[in-house]
Amino acid sequence: MIPRRRPKCIPGKFGYARGIVPPPRSTLIPKPKKQFDPKKIAPPPTRKRSPVTPLQVYRCQMANTRRLYLAEGYRSRKIAIAKAADEARRKSVVLAKHVRIDFPTKDHFTLPSIPELLKEEDRTQIHPSRLSEIAEQKKQNRLTFDQRKRHEKLQYLLDLYHSADLFCTTEEHLDASIDLAFKDEYINSPNAMNMNQIMDELNCDPSVPLSGSLGTQLVERKSQKIANALRGTAGDNDVGIREIEIAKMVLQRKIRLSQAKVLRKAQI
Repeated sequence: MIPRRRPKCIPGKFGYARGIVPPPRSTLIPKPKKQFDPKKIAPPPTRKRSPVTPLQVYRCQMANTRRLYLAEGYRSRKIAIAKAADEARRKSVVLAKHVRIDFPTKDHFTLPSIPELLKEEDRTQIHPSRLSEIAEQKKQNRLTFDQRKRHEKLQYLLDLYHSADLFCTTEEHLDASIDLAFKDEYINSPNAMNMNQIMDELNCDPSVPLSGSLGTQLVERKSQKIANALRGTAGDNDVGIREIEIAKMVLQRKIRLSQAKVLRKAQI
């Protein structure tokens, strides 16, 4: 590296005196450089651009839209691949089933397996001459079964015919049957009195006045007392008319259910 040449004249230190020009081809003292202010030499400031422009917003929206479309496409593709795999798996299962179904038939006619051979050894061989006998036996068994069912049906019809006179075909017949069934309870109850009989006794009783307000009040009072006695018990734990009416309704329902059951058995 070549060192710089040292100047031959520096005022106040060495070299020529002030005002004396050095000879030609001699090194002169460098002139002092001018100091420039950056603020003065810098170009004037321009207007600053906004951080977000409409173009940037549009490009961002388009980029987001492309990403959404791409994600949707990937999802659709994934679903399609899964469906194709399921369809292929289903077809393979169906094909395997068909193969398993067809294989024993083919194997039976070509090469029977060891279990089939063992099963054939244990199987009872039926002579062809007995086939007609077996068919006739099956036919007889079927005829016997049909005859037994027909006999049971006829027996149900016969029972229905014998019990037809006990059926309640009208409301009067039903009321008479219920009254007959509850006759003992109706008569033995001390509170269950006959309204018509008591009213006849009141009408024939000469001690009861039938005219005037007093007679009317007495008759109404006795009638109310009789009605109260007929509608319920008087605290003696005996069966009253109200309980008998409820029992009548229950008995009517049981009779209808039994009739329907007998008719259903006869129709079978």
